[in-house]
Amino acid sequence: MSAVNAQQGCTSEARSLYFSINQTLEQNLPHSFITDFNKELGASLTEIHFCLKTLTPEILSDTTARDDIVMYMSSENQITDSFNSIIISILTINDWAKGNIGTSLEHPLISITYQPEELNTFRSVLIKKIVENIRTQYVCHIRIQSSPPNINITTDLGLEGKTPLEWILPVGNLTLRSKTDGYEPFQKKIVLDEPGIHTYFLELKKKQFYNSRLIIPTVVLLLSSAACYYGEHYHYSRYTNYGRDDALNNPGVFEKSYNSAKKFETAKYTLLALCGTSLTLSFIIK
Repeated sequence: MSAVNAQQGCTSEARSLYFSINQTLEQNLPHSFITDFNKELGASLTEIHFCLKTLTPEILSDTTARDDIVMYMSSENQITDSFNSIIISILTINDWAKGNIGTSLEHPLISITYQPEELNTFRSVLIKKIVENIRTQYVCHIRIQSSPPNINITTDLGLEGKTPLEWILPVGNLTLRSKTDGYEPFQKKIVLDEPGIHTYFLELKKKQFYNSRLIIPTVVLLLSSAACYYGEHYHYSRYTNYGRDDALNNPGVFEKSYNSAKKFETAKYTLLALCGTSLTLSFIIK
Protein backbone atom coordinates (compact mmCIF):
# COMPACT_ATOMS: atom_id res chain seq x y z
CA MET A 1 0.00 0.00 0.00
CA SER A 2 1.26 3.48 -0.81
CA ALA A 3 2.59 5.26 2.24
CA VAL A 4 0.96 8.49 3.30
CA ASN A 5 3.26 11.42 3.99
CA ALA A 6 1.20 12.14 7.06
CA GLN A 7 3.31 14.36 9.27
CA GLN A 8 3.58 17.28 6.89
CA GLY A 9 1.30 20.08 8.03
CA CYS A 10 0.03 18.16 11.07
CA THR A 11 -0.31 20.08 14.32
CA SER A 12 -0.05 18.82 17.88
CA GLU A 13 -3.82 19.08 18.45
CA ALA A 14 -4.68 17.14 15.28
CA ARG A 15 -6.29 13.74 15.70
CA SER A 16 -4.77 10.85 13.79
CA LEU A 17 -6.80 9.39 10.92
CA TYR A 18 -5.22 6.22 9.58
CA PHE A 19 -5.63 5.30 5.94
CA SER A 20 -5.86 1.84 4.40
CA ILE A 21 -6.90 0.79 0.91
CA ASN A 22 -8.18 -2.52 -0.34
CA GLN A 23 -5.41 -4.31 -2.24
CA THR A 24 -7.58 -5.07 -5.28
CA LEU A 25 -8.70 -1.45 -5.55
CA GLU A 26 -5.12 -0.25 -5.20
CA GLN A 27 -4.05 -2.46 -8.10
CA ASN A 28 -6.90 -1.19 -10.29
CA LEU A 29 -6.23 2.50 -9.68
CA PRO A 30 -3.29 4.34 -11.24
CA HIS A 31 -0.44 4.88 -8.81
CA SER A 32 -0.51 8.62 -9.52
CA PHE A 33 -4.17 8.76 -8.50
CA ILE A 34 -3.46 7.26 -5.08
CA THR A 35 -0.40 9.45 -4.53
CA ASP A 36 -2.22 12.67 -5.45
CA PHE A 37 -5.30 11.55 -3.51
CA ASN A 38 -3.30 11.03 -0.30
CA LYS A 39 -1.47 14.33 -0.69
CA GLU A 40 -4.56 16.44 -1.39
CA LEU A 41 -6.74 14.68 1.18
CA GLY A 42 -4.05 15.04 3.86
CA ALA A 43 -3.82 18.79 3.19
CA SER A 44 -7.60 19.21 3.35
CA LEU A 45 -7.92 17.20 6.55
CA THR A 46 -5.44 19.40 8.40
CA GLU A 47 -7.94 22.25 8.09
CA ILE A 48 -10.34 20.31 10.32
CA HIS A 49 -7.55 19.12 12.62
CA PHE A 50 -7.08 15.58 11.36
CA CYS A 51 -3.72 14.14 10.45
CA LEU A 52 -3.74 11.49 7.72
CA LYS A 53 -1.36 8.60 8.40
CA THR A 54 -0.70 5.15 7.00
CA LEU A 55 -2.10 2.24 9.00
CA THR A 56 0.85 0.04 9.95
CA PRO A 57 1.25 -3.16 12.00
CA GLU A 58 2.95 -1.07 14.70
CA ILE A 59 -0.17 1.07 15.08
CA LEU A 60 -2.39 -2.01 15.27
CA SER A 61 -0.29 -3.36 18.14
CA ASP A 62 -0.30 -0.05 20.02
CA THR A 63 -2.88 -0.41 22.79
CA THR A 64 -2.97 3.37 23.39
CA ALA A 65 -4.30 3.93 19.84
CA ARG A 66 -7.35 1.68 20.09
CA ASP A 67 -9.82 4.57 19.94
CA ASP A 68 -8.19 6.22 16.93
CA ILE A 69 -10.04 5.85 13.64
CA VAL A 70 -9.25 4.23 10.31
CA MET A 71 -10.49 5.36 6.92
CA TYR A 72 -10.80 2.27 4.75
CA MET A 73 -11.12 2.62 0.97
CA SER A 74 -12.59 -0.33 -0.91
CA SER A 75 -14.86 -1.04 -3.87
CA GLU A 76 -17.81 -3.14 -4.87
CA ASN A 77 -17.66 -5.48 -7.78
CA GLN A 78 -17.65 -3.62 -11.04
CA ILE A 79 -21.16 -2.26 -11.54
CA THR A 80 -21.09 -1.98 -15.32
CA ASP A 81 -18.48 -1.86 -18.03
CA SER A 82 -18.38 1.93 -17.81
CA PHE A 83 -18.84 2.54 -14.05
CA ASN A 84 -16.82 1.56 -11.02
CA SER A 85 -17.41 2.37 -7.37
CA ILE A 86 -15.45 3.44 -4.30
CA ILE A 87 -16.62 2.94 -0.74
CA ILE A 88 -15.12 4.89 2.16
CA SER A 89 -15.85 3.52 5.61
CA ILE A 90 -14.75 4.64 9.07
CA LEU A 91 -14.03 2.36 12.01
CA THR A 92 -11.86 2.38 15.11
CA ILE A 93 -8.54 0.58 15.28
CA ASN A 94 -10.09 -1.63 17.93
CA ASP A 95 -12.84 -2.71 15.50
CA TRP A 96 -10.25 -3.17 12.75
CA ALA A 97 -8.19 -5.44 14.98
CA LYS A 98 -11.33 -7.47 15.74
CA GLY A 99 -12.03 -7.93 12.03
CA ASN A 100 -15.19 -5.80 11.95
CA ILE A 101 -14.42 -4.21 8.58
CA GLY A 102 -17.52 -5.73 7.01
CA THR A 103 -19.77 -4.09 9.58
CA SER A 104 -18.36 -0.66 8.79
CA LEU A 105 -19.03 -1.22 5.07
CA GLU A 106 -22.73 -1.67 5.84
CA HIS A 107 -22.87 2.00 6.88
CA PRO A 108 -20.13 3.69 4.84
CA LEU A 109 -19.06 7.29 5.09
CA ILE A 110 -19.28 7.53 1.31
CA SER A 111 -20.33 5.25 -1.51
CA ILE A 112 -19.82 6.78 -4.96
CA THR A 113 -19.57 5.65 -8.56
CA TYR A 114 -17.24 6.96 -11.23
CA GLN A 115 -16.17 6.42 -14.79
CA PRO A 116 -12.52 5.45 -15.29
CA GLU A 117 -11.92 8.24 -17.82
CA GLU A 118 -13.03 10.83 -15.23
CA LEU A 119 -10.56 9.87 -12.53
CA ASN A 120 -8.86 13.27 -12.26
CA THR A 121 -12.15 15.13 -11.81
CA PHE A 122 -13.50 12.35 -9.63
CA ARG A 123 -10.53 12.63 -7.24
CA SER A 124 -11.33 16.20 -6.25
CA VAL A 125 -15.03 15.39 -5.84
CA LEU A 126 -14.21 12.38 -3.67
CA ILE A 127 -11.89 14.42 -1.44
CA LYS A 128 -14.50 17.15 -0.93
CA LYS A 129 -17.15 14.60 0.00
CA ILE A 130 -14.82 12.83 2.45
CA VAL A 131 -13.81 16.08 4.19
CA GLU A 132 -17.37 17.38 4.37
CA ASN A 133 -18.74 14.11 5.77
CA ILE A 134 -15.95 13.87 8.34
CA ARG A 135 -16.56 17.51 9.27
CA THR A 136 -20.26 16.88 9.94
CA GLN A 137 -19.82 13.50 11.66
CA TYR A 138 -16.47 13.70 13.46
CA VAL A 139 -15.71 17.39 14.06
CA CYS A 140 -16.78 19.69 16.92
CA HIS A 141 -17.09 23.46 16.94
CA ILE A 142 -16.20 24.61 20.47
CA ARG A 143 -17.16 28.00 21.88
CA ILE A 144 -15.76 29.02 25.26
CA GLN A 145 -16.77 32.04 27.34
CA SER A 146 -15.72 32.85 30.88
CA SER A 147 -16.24 35.00 33.92
CA PRO A 148 -14.09 37.02 34.15
CA PRO A 149 -13.60 37.45 30.38
CA ASN A 150 -10.26 37.61 28.59
CA ILE A 151 -8.63 34.81 30.59
CA ASN A 152 -5.93 32.64 29.04
CA ILE A 153 -6.97 29.03 28.35
CA THR A 154 -4.54 26.22 27.60
CA THR A 155 -5.27 22.60 26.70
CA ASP A 156 -3.55 19.23 26.80
CA LEU A 157 -3.54 19.34 22.98
CA GLY A 158 -1.38 22.45 22.82
CA LEU A 159 -4.16 24.89 21.98
CA GLU A 160 -4.07 28.27 23.71
CA GLY A 161 -6.18 31.42 23.55
CA LYS A 162 -8.04 34.12 25.46
CA THR A 163 -11.78 34.00 26.06
CA PRO A 164 -14.13 34.34 24.36
CA LEU A 165 -12.70 31.89 21.82
CA GLU A 166 -13.72 29.30 19.26
CA TRP A 167 -11.91 26.15 18.18
CA ILE A 168 -12.59 23.48 15.56
CA LEU A 169 -11.55 20.07 16.87
CA PRO A 170 -12.10 16.37 16.17
CA VAL A 171 -14.35 14.44 18.54
CA GLY A 172 -12.52 13.17 21.60
CA ASN A 173 -11.48 14.36 25.05
CA LEU A 174 -10.12 17.80 25.88
CA THR A 175 -8.73 19.20 29.14
CA LEU A 176 -9.01 22.96 29.69
CA ARG A 177 -6.71 24.77 32.13
CA SER A 178 -6.36 28.34 33.32
CA LYS A 179 -4.07 30.15 35.74
CA THR A 180 -5.23 33.73 36.23
CA ASP A 181 -3.91 36.21 38.78
CA GLY A 182 -6.37 36.69 41.62
CA TYR A 183 -8.30 33.48 40.84
CA GLU A 184 -8.05 29.84 41.81
CA PRO A 185 -6.36 27.57 39.21
CA PHE A 186 -8.97 26.01 36.93
CA GLN A 187 -9.05 22.62 35.21
CA LYS A 188 -11.95 20.94 33.43
CA LYS A 189 -12.07 17.81 31.29
CA ILE A 190 -14.72 17.84 28.59
CA VAL A 191 -15.84 14.89 26.48
CA LEU A 192 -16.57 15.74 22.86
CA ASP A 193 -18.35 12.56 21.84
CA GLU A 194 -20.81 14.20 19.46
CA PRO A 195 -20.08 16.42 16.44
CA GLY A 196 -21.60 19.89 16.18
CA ILE A 197 -21.45 23.07 18.24
CA HIS A 198 -20.47 22.82 21.92
CA THR A 199 -20.67 25.91 24.15
CA TYR A 200 -18.97 26.13 27.55
CA PHE A 201 -19.05 28.85 30.20
CA LEU A 202 -16.16 28.81 32.66
CA GLU A 203 -16.62 30.61 35.97
CA LEU A 204 -13.41 31.09 37.92
CA LYS A 205 -13.43 31.41 41.70
CA LYS A 206 -11.66 34.38 43.23
CA LYS A 207 -8.60 33.41 45.18
CA GLN A 208 -9.10 33.78 48.93
CA PHE A 209 -6.54 35.84 50.87
CA TYR A 210 -6.46 33.05 53.44
CA ASN A 211 -6.55 29.28 53.52
CA SER A 212 -10.16 28.46 54.42
CA ARG A 213 -9.20 24.95 55.59
CA LEU A 214 -7.35 26.47 58.57
CA ILE A 215 -10.07 28.89 59.62
CA ILE A 216 -12.19 26.29 61.43
CA PRO A 217 -9.26 25.01 63.55
CA THR A 218 -8.36 28.64 64.33
CA VAL A 219 -11.90 29.40 65.51
CA VAL A 220 -12.03 26.20 67.61
CA LEU A 221 -8.72 27.11 69.28
CA LEU A 222 -9.93 30.66 69.94
CA LEU A 223 -13.17 29.46 71.53
CA SER A 224 -11.28 26.91 73.63
CA SER A 225 -8.93 29.65 74.80
CA ALA A 226 -11.94 31.79 75.74
CA ALA A 227 -13.40 28.89 77.74
CA CYS A 228 -10.08 28.53 79.59
CA TYR A 229 -10.11 32.26 80.33
CA TYR A 230 -13.49 31.98 81.99
CA GLY A 231 -12.34 28.87 83.87
CA GLU A 232 -9.25 30.72 85.06
CA HIS A 233 -11.32 33.73 86.09
CA TYR A 234 -13.78 31.55 88.02
CA HIS A 235 -11.13 29.69 90.03
CA TYR A 236 -9.06 32.83 90.70
CA SER A 237 -12.21 34.53 91.99
CA ARG A 238 -12.83 31.68 94.38
CA TYR A 239 -9.19 31.70 95.40
CA THR A 240 -9.14 35.42 96.14
CA ASN A 241 -12.43 35.22 98.02
CA TYR A 242 -11.05 32.77 100.57
CA GLY A 243 -10.07 34.39 103.82
CA ARG A 244 -7.22 33.70 106.24
CA ASP A 245 -9.38 31.31 108.26
CA ASP A 246 -10.16 29.29 105.09
CA ALA A 247 -6.47 29.02 104.32
CA LEU A 248 -5.74 27.76 107.83
CA ASN A 249 -8.78 25.56 108.36
CA ASN A 250 -9.28 24.15 104.88
CA PRO A 251 -5.95 24.45 103.04
CA GLY A 252 -6.88 21.67 100.56
CA VAL A 253 -9.72 23.66 98.98
CA PHE A 254 -7.60 26.78 98.95
CA GLU A 255 -4.74 25.01 97.13
CA LYS A 256 -7.12 23.21 94.74
CA SER A 257 -8.71 26.48 93.55
CA TYR A 258 -5.28 28.02 93.05
CA ASN A 259 -3.95 25.04 91.07
CA SER A 260 -7.09 24.89 88.92
CA ALA A 261 -6.76 28.58 88.09
CA LYS A 262 -3.08 28.10 87.10
CA LYS A 263 -3.99 25.13 84.87
CA PHE A 264 -6.66 27.12 83.07
CA GLU A 265 -4.22 30.02 82.73
CA THR A 266 -1.56 27.78 81.17
CA ALA A 267 -4.10 26.17 78.82
CA LYS A 268 -5.41 29.64 77.85
CA TYR A 269 -1.99 30.91 76.76
CA THR A 270 -1.13 27.63 75.02
CA LEU A 271 -4.36 27.69 73.02
CA LEU A 272 -3.87 31.39 72.19
CA ALA A 273 -0.39 30.56 70.83
CA LEU A 274 -1.77 27.72 68.73
CA CYS A 275 -4.61 29.95 67.53
CA GLY A 276 -2.10 32.61 66.45
CA THR A 277 0.01 29.98 64.64
CA SER A 278 -3.02 28.58 62.82
CA LEU A 279 -4.16 32.06 61.83
CA THR A 280 -0.71 32.94 60.51
CA LEU A 281 -0.52 29.72 58.50
CA SER A 282 -3.93 30.44 56.97
CA PHE A 283 -2.38 33.46 55.23
CA ILE A 284 0.90 31.74 54.32
CA ILE A 285 -0.42 28.43 52.96
CA LYS A 286 -2.51 28.96 49.84
